[in-house]
Parts: sequence; C-alpha cells; structure tokens
Amino acid sequence: NKLNLKYAKFTKENYSNHDEFDFSFQSFTSNLKKIEELDLSGIQFNYSYNEKQQTSLKFPLLKKLVLSNIGLNDYETLNLDLAYSENIFHIDFSLNHFKLIKKWYFNYDGLKFLNLSFNNIELVERDSFLYIEVLEYLDLSFNQIKTFEINLINILNFNLELNKLEHIDNLTLGFKDVNNIYIRDNNLKKFPFRQLENLKRVLKEIDLTNNQLKKL
Repeated sequence: NKLNLKYAKFTKENYSNHDEFDFSFQSFTSNLKKIEELDLSGIQFNYSYNEKQQTSLKFPLLKKLVLSNIGLNDYETLNLDLAYSENIFHIDFSLNHFKLIKKWYFNYDGLKFLNLSFNNIELVERDSFLYIEVLEYLDLSFNQIKTFEINLINILNFNLELNKLEHIDNLTLGFKDVNNIYIRDNNLKKFPFRQLENLKRVLKEIDLTNNQLKKL
C-alpha cells in the first residue's frame, strides 16, 4: 500500500479567520496501519497558536519513508516513532535543515537507503551508522560537513559531494564491497589512497574532482 501526499495542503474552509487549518497528522494517520510506502514531500506542518504539536508516525509495516523538503530543523522536532517499523529500508530526509546527525537517529536494522542531501549538516556523530549493518546507499551531499570519521560496513554507494571536508580518517574501516565513492567539490588536501588497496576488486568509481589535493 502506498500513500503519496506530495505538497498537499490541508485547510479548514469554515475556520472563522480563514487561517490555514492546523492539520493533525497523528489523527489522520491513526487508521493507516497498513501503509508500506509514505511520501510527504513538501508538506507544511503547522502549529497551533502557542502550542507546538509534534508529529508521530507509527506504521508497523512501513518500508519506505520520504519526508523531503518539509522544513525540518532536527529529528526531535518530528518526533518520529518508527520503533515498530521493523521493515523500513528506505528513508529520504533531503532538502531539510538538519545541522546535526546523532548516533541514535537512524538505528533501524534493515535500513539500506538513507538520503540526507541538501541539508545544513555540520556534524555527523562518530557512531551514527555503526549498527546499520545492511546500509548500502548513503547520500550526505550538499551539506556543511568538515570532517568525516564514520565507520561504514556494507556500503555500496557513498556520496559526500559539495561539503566542506578538510580531511577524512579511516575511510575504509569496515568497507568491503563499496562500488562508488563521490567526494568532489570539497577542501581535501590529502586523501588516504593506501586504504583503498583492498578495494581494487569491487571499487568502480571514486570522484575527487575540485579538491585541493597536492599529490596522488
């Protein structure tokens, strides 16, 4: 089952001053327990007068979640509850305003695809993806990240394009099957090429265009 509400607008016609209706997402979704794919891109969550409401998602069968371009500043604001979504494998939070990725944000055992591109991320905590053993696609492009020391195990496609990376440590610690690494348009002055020796068999492409590398 799929639900696509891209850029939907929810209004209440009989509201006295015609202001935008404060849409209660929790009540709307209370009977949608069978949803497997949910796309809420571009939806604006409004808050009541002086009370900030938090959105709570509880879909036990959810596999794919897209919350792109909804104005999120951080994970806590959404109050995302996917504790019972054991089947989730695809999460897209692109085009939001995240600045920090904490290590407990995305601890979903089956997560394979994670898109955090086009945010304002400055820091990714060291163990943020440590327990996601099946993560294959990670997109952190178009952010403000300066350093990256994250352990990735089964990653296949890894994108850090257009950040502010100055150095990368322990790039391949845990890497074994990575196919593509994209780190173009950063501020790298050196790169741990020697760590790629054991990846010759599987590595297809590495893009370091427009960095400040002095020698290979």
